[in-house]
Amino acid sequence: MKRIILLMLLAAVFLTACKNEGKTDQGVRVSPAPKGTEAEKPGAKDPDKPRTQDPEKPETQTEKDPENPGDQTEKIPTENDTMTGVILPGIIDDPVVSEIWKGGKKVAEVTDMRAVSITNAGILYAKYLEKGEFIRDSEYHILNPDTGEDKLLGVVVDESYETNYNRVELGGKIYTLIRKGELTDEESYPLILLEIDPEKGLTEREVCPDGFPYAMLSRAGDKLLIGNHDLNEAATDSVWLYDPKDESFRQVICYQEESRPLLQVYHDGKNAYVLCLREVNGSSRIIVEQYDESYRKIAENDITALYLEGVEEGLNDEDVLNEMIQPVARFFLTEDGHLYYENFSCTSFLLDLNNKCINKNGECFRAAKGSDSLYYDLMKGFREGTKVPNRAYRLVGGELKVTESNEENPLYYYTDISVSKNGTVMSVFEYDDPENIQPALPPRLVIQ
Repeated sequence: MKRIILLMLLAAVFLTACKNEGKTDQGVRVSPAPKGTEAEKPGAKDPDKPRTQDPEKPETQTEKDPENPGDQTEKIPTENDTMTGVILPGIIDDPVVSEIWKGGKKVAEVTDMRAVSITNAGILYAKYLEKGEFIRDSEYHILNPDTGEDKLLGVVVDESYETNYNRVELGGKIYTLIRKGELTDEESYPLILLEIDPEKGLTEREVCPDGFPYAMLSRAGDKLLIGNHDLNEAATDSVWLYDPKDESFRQVICYQEESRPLLQVYHDGKNAYVLCLREVNGSSRIIVEQYDESYRKIAENDITALYLEGVEEGLNDEDVLNEMIQPVARFFLTEDGHLYYENFSCTSFLLDLNNKCINKNGECFRAAKGSDSLYYDLMKGFREGTKVPNRAYRLVGGELKVTESNEENPLYYYTDISVSKNGTVMSVFEYDDPENIQPALPPRLVIQ
């Protein structure tokens, strides 16, 4: 069973540079923040297109994208260097140089930046050094968009996945979840809470011994709520509460069901919400459970009917079930009764729970929740062969309103938006010219 689950979770992977890291007691590892900026590493590649392969089997294979576990991409044949035993890639991608813009001016350029998000301290991003088919060393950097200073905070060794879609800012630090070790083997690897201090560097803390790559993280007042979908045979899904004050972990919700129901967690500052997949009389149901401050369940809401309205039309029953069991990247609720859902496949939507209807849905819908409960949406209207610009929206009074549009240059399209705790918004644009009117232009990160 565990092997089957692991094979379903194979993620396309990664790259970055090896660094030594100090060790402290109680399973905590601290990576000190180096001074100054480290030079770019040569030969960096796109982590979404890993090339490593068994030298005895150079034929083309397929693999899954970590940001979209349901998707598959072709794998490029590789050759083995018999002199060194190193597996060489058949194709080395050119380095990608991203431009950082603020106030209408370009303030910096960075090569091969990954997992980018805006924080109070600046732009947090990673660089990857590939070490195996599903394993990497990951450098974490903070870039100051006002000065252009790029600071290396530390390195996570043997990282296989980071939940950058669920990064949280709390108490001047950034938190995210990581899993180490090859995703292809059957060994248990711990789920690790990575604390990113813009001044002091990285600290790793073990949450539990059996980690799920697509784990879940939400700010819960002055604490953190962590969801882990266990891979062991006991089939225990858990929600943990982490208190930064005493660095303690406490299990607050536990599911022991063969179906492994846990999909995502969210906390609105008062109540916790758990998104579950549950079997009821042989039928799969999507349930939102609500818990009070003591983590006692006080309500639940079956949103299956609305969920099915949000699923792409034309899917057969098997495909619909596959959408329901997909790991969930983003799950938010608003005070005025809206729910946002986005999985790693093709289903995403905004629900109006009060009026029992879909507010907005679309194949390329994405959202980032700001500290003031506003949502930013990417409706990628640009499609090959069309001139429709894509826009960013904000949820205002239950209505999505356009806040930004790239109509002046529709060849640059939104790929992501992130919002810092203090409300700074950063939009990520990439360039696509299907008619090759202009040469390729670099990606842009625009801070508003």
